[in-house]
Amino acid sequence: MERLDVTTREELLAELEKVEQDLADLEEERRAFLGQTGVHIGVGLLKSRRRQYEREEEQLRSRIAALRARLAE
Repeated sequence: MERLDVTTREELLAELEKVEQDLADLEEERRAFLGQTGVHIGVGLLKSRRRQYEREEEQLRSRIAALRARLAE
C-alpha cells in the first residue's frame, strides 16, 4: 500500500484522494458486513473480520496522516 516514490504535489494529492476513497470503501464494506441482520455470522468470523477492518482502517488513517503531513511541508 505504501508508495514511497510519490514526490510531486499532484502525485501526493492523487494518492491522498485514492487512500481516502479506499477508507470510505472500507467503512461501507464494514457497515454492510457487520450490519447484516438476515444472515447468521459466526462469532469467530465476526471477531476476525472486525479485527481485520480495524487493522486496515488504522493503516489507511496512518497513510492519510502521512500524506497530509508531506503536503503541509
